[in-house]
Amino acid sequence: MMKEYTFCFLLIGFLLISCHKIQYKTQTQKSLPELGSLGVFEKYIAQEITIEKSVIGVNSPLKLKVEIVTESKREIFTNKDSINSLKEYLTLEVLDKFSLLEQINQNKELFGYLKSNPRVRIVTKVFINFSETVKQEILDSQELYLIQNKQKTLSIELRDDNKTTKIIEFSEGKIIDFEPSEFCWGTKKGFKVQILDVVNVGSDCNGDLYKTYKKAKRKTEFNY
Repeated sequence: MMKEYTFCFLLIGFLLISCHKIQYKTQTQKSLPELGSLGVFEKYIAQEITIEKSVIGVNSPLKLKVEIVTESKREIFTNKDSINSLKEYLTLEVLDKFSLLEQINQNKELFGYLKSNPRVRIVTKVFINFSETVKQEILDSQELYLIQNKQKTLSIELRDDNKTTKIIEFSEGKIIDFEPSEFCWGTKKGFKVQILDVVNVGSDCNGDLYKTYKKAKRKTEFNY
């Protein structure tokens, strides 16, 4: 009888350990898109849809804007006393929107893809954590650029006196949030529809610009 109890306890313990291992293995870490990523980024009440397609091709460096954000974080200790600590992270944003749009419009394959897929947006700003060393290198740099490396991925180039001092990969940090932008279509002159602006998701396009290629094209034909 004692052997049966012992066997039951061992069996239950084994099952609990096995279930714990299975549960651990099924956990996945969410990876957020990098700066310059193209995809479908939509939020609903019950779920968030993030379908990253690719990244833009950067023929010439895009200037970036960096800011340091300080966030208050409350820490609670076992003695129920609480203090406020400060947590710092960086925001990196594409500053040269004109060059960004010019490069997209000149890329026939990408332009055609965006023309046919109005739900696709571009990540123009990321909130990212780096180590203290890397963070300080970025903040001390005179200029930052988004560049395309040999592996066709995008990197952060640090410059001082117009000379490259270091290349930093997004994988060296951890992206904690991102902001996508929507494309605005229109015509500068003549009847050729192009992407002329990007705006925050949910914002209206300025002037005679539209969120889709079809609307901009229809407007052009109507005016004609």
